[in-house]
Amino acid sequence: MSASAPAAGAEANGLLPQLLELTARVPFDDRLALQARVEDMRFAKVMEFLRNVNSGLAEETDAQALYRRLRIARPVNAHDAPVNVGLMLFSEDAESWFQGARIEVVQFIEGTSGNVIEEKYFRGDIYAQLKNCLEYLESFSSSYTEKRSQHALAHGWVSYPSLALREAVVNA
Repeated sequence: MSASAPAAGAEANGLLPQLLELTARVPFDDRLALQARVEDMRFAKVMEFLRNVNSGLAEETDAQALYRRLRIARPVNAHDAPVNVGLMLFSEDAESWFQGARIEVVQFIEGTSGNVIEEKYFRGDIYAQLKNCLEYLESFSSSYTEKRSQHALAHGWVSYPSLALREAVVNA
């Protein structure tokens, strides 16, 4: 029997298209991470996140109940398993579970030469990556104020508005 025999049999039975369709319906972040354990997520990181967003769930002391309410873990057989988003947000290092799960910021020299001035990498859990990256990018932002003649009020702006930076980084 060849190594391709099971796949060919599954395809002939129509099982392979059904399995592919099923995986297409479940978003990646909602899929169970069966290679990991719930203990790979850090309860302290979950609590820090909940306190930072002023969630009432920060009062929960039972990790299993909290993880299920947050939908970052689901029961599988006789134990709970984390879902991908839980590992990305609350493990020590998202990249240890998901290759390339890091933020890279590259600053280029002005012009079209493509030469790099600086590269900065942000690693760890995704929440920490986002916080650290935003702090870094906001350090480049400058505030400007312009007093216009004939007007009592000054006009002010920033070079990189925080909300725009946050939106761009989180969406990326």
